[in-house]
Amino acid sequence: MFSMTATRSKTGALPTWCAQLLCPAQARKEGEEDVVGKLEKVLSVAMEEKQKTLRPEIQLLNRLLGAKTGAERTAVRHTHSCIICSVDVLSLPKT
Repeated sequence: MFSMTATRSKTGALPTWCAQLLCPAQARKEGEEDVVGKLEKVLSVAMEEKQKTLRPEIQLLNRLLGAKTGAERTAVRHTHSCIICSVDVLSLPKT
């Protein structure tokens, strides 16, 4: 199982136990599949909560980027068509 070393390095890095908590890959490497599932669930909930604080257009962008298929992207576009239609094209910066 993970070590609970709570000392900080002189560089101010996260304690070992904290870094491990944030890293499902480390738990997977150590064969802790039950921990992996729990960590992934916690990170997923945290990201969902963070997502709620973002501007609507950023939420839309994140959902589009997270869609794995064309059908999923189409569903996101239909669900969020009010955001897409409300963008004022004239106010967008010119590239």
